[in-house]
Amino acid sequence: MNENSRNTKPTILVVDDTEDIRDLVTSVLQDTYTIRPAFDGRSALRRALEKPTPDLVRLDVDMPGASGYDVCRAIRADPATQTLPVVMVTALDQDLDKLQALRIGADDYIVKPFKPVEVVARVHGTERLRERADGLHHELGERLLDLGALDLQHRD
Repeated sequence: MNENSRNTKPTILVVDDTEDIRDLVTSVLQDTYTIRPAFDGRSALRRALEKPTPDLVRLDVDMPGASGYDVCRAIRADPATQTLPVVMVTALDQDLDKLQALRIGADDYIVKPFKPVEVVARVHGTERLRERADGLHHELGERLLDLGALDLQHRD
């Protein structure tokens, strides 16, 4: 969870140019997550940078303006969002499509048509992995600080 949402529900940026799909995803996730909707790539990038930063992006690939691939690349290129988990969703189901999404930085890939339970499971799984990574990062930082303190003590 990002530091801005520790006392609230995690926030998911749900990006899809099809209103029915945005509404479906919102309906299955809204009990657990705060939903921030976006309808195209440009609005997705703008909303990804809004404070508080979302905890996860559920991103459609095929959208007008900027594709989901473009949005994912931009998210990974920006220091403010480069570690933001991205779950891409698309009707493109060829192995090369999946590989391209993962190569540019997607954390997961769901093929349409999807079952709502699959979206919930994948989002929960990706969020758990993010929480574990954040915990390990924090623990590593503390250990490095401890080692630095030990090193300073030995120099005295």
